[in-house]
Amino acid sequence: MESSFIVDLPDLSFRNDETANEQLNEQINEQINEQIKISKVASEILALIKFEGMNQTYEKAAQKLGVSVMTIRRALWELRDLGLIEYVGSRKTGSWVLRK
Repeated sequence: MESSFIVDLPDLSFRNDETANEQLNEQINEQINEQIKISKVASEILALIKFEGMNQTYEKAAQKLGVSVMTIRRALWELRDLGLIEYVGSRKTGSWVLRK
């Protein structure tokens, strides 16, 4: 006795539809941009941590970026809350580092 079955496969052919691609890219980009919105100072601090390390005082960082010490603190707290940086070490000798 011989048995057989039929399988319906979805249409896997792809169209080159520019409008659909643009809409999809726009949706993806919006989702990514919504996930991580940081202030200008916060992005400058990320660069500072990445390239120079943040083992300097808040005062030196504020002077280097041309903002107040409180602005530096708020930006660091913002980055910490987003999980992008963490403080490692003691209060006296520790520093902010990028999270992996």
